[in-house]
Amino acid sequence: MMGENILKPCPFCGNEAGVGQGPDGYFVNCTECSAATDHLTGQKYTEKEAVDLWNKKVAEGPTV
Repeated sequence: MMGENILKPCPFCGNEAGVGQGPDGYFVNCTECSAATDHLTGQKYTEKEAVDLWNKKVAEGPTV
């Protein structure tokens, strides 16, 4: 499924990100700095939702 879900680089460090799957669904995290989509709050995301959430964060830029 990842062919249609292209991840943008990390908004914090610019490195590559990857998709993971946990008990509550999918998440995306940076392979370098460990920035991640919200996956520890009980939200259950499909792979596409997690990728869309990550790519939206990249477009918005990091928050401090």
